[in-house]
Amino acid sequence: MQIFGAAYMLYLAWKILPVYDSAQAVAGFTLILTVIGASGSFVWALFGSALCRLLNRYTKAANLIMALLLVYCVISLFL
Repeated sequence: MQIFGAAYMLYLAWKILPVYDSAQAVAGFTLILTVIGASGSFVWALFGSALCRLLNRYTKAANLIMALLLVYCVISLFL
């Protein structure tokens, strides 16, 4: 998936960046993409930390629910 993501970003850069002729427009576009990417990573880390705390608090229940969902997935594959 990382390779496909990198290839897609290169494709977007190849198609979008030639539209802008000035260095300021390219710098602005780069700044916007940087802010969007950094905020996405921040939100991902924030929710990951919250989920980790939740799963640590309710370890047994979370493990039971995950195990039951896994069994359900296996059964649904064969039915």
